[in-house]
Amino acid sequence: KFIGFAGLDPHKGMDALAELTRMVTKHGMRGAAIDPYLARIPASHARYYPIYAKCCELDVPIVITTGPATLVRDAVMDDAHPRHIDRVAADFPDLKIVISHGCYPWVNEAVMTVHRNRNVYMDLAEYEEQPFSEGYI
Repeated sequence: KFIGFAGLDPHKGMDALAELTRMVTKHGMRGAAIDPYLARIPASHARYYPIYAKCCELDVPIVITTGPATLVRDAVMDDAHPRHIDRVAADFPDLKIVISHGCYPWVNEAVMTVHRNRNVYMDLAEYEEQPFSEGYI
């Protein structure tokens, strides 16, 4: 069984909010997804905050793509660091956040972010057998 998440561009402003609403209410998407390294701004940037608020309003989770972004030209690795997700989790305690790809290579920081925030979850897809991944267990 598959479920869909609406990929959003924070640079689209209000159009991103309308797109999220439409994708959830009319097309059955079950949440939102963002990629900070593609947007070239960290997850804690103010451009994302209206998206987070809309997710809370619609009661849907958000998946935040993390990791080293090795295939994205000129990506800034720090944009995917878990400290930004920790900030968002504190600012939006009702927002359900899924850290994708385990925030590799920041394994310890990602685990601590999940541990300290009741609203943050993590998937380990792709990096479960990489160096330092034993920290996930």
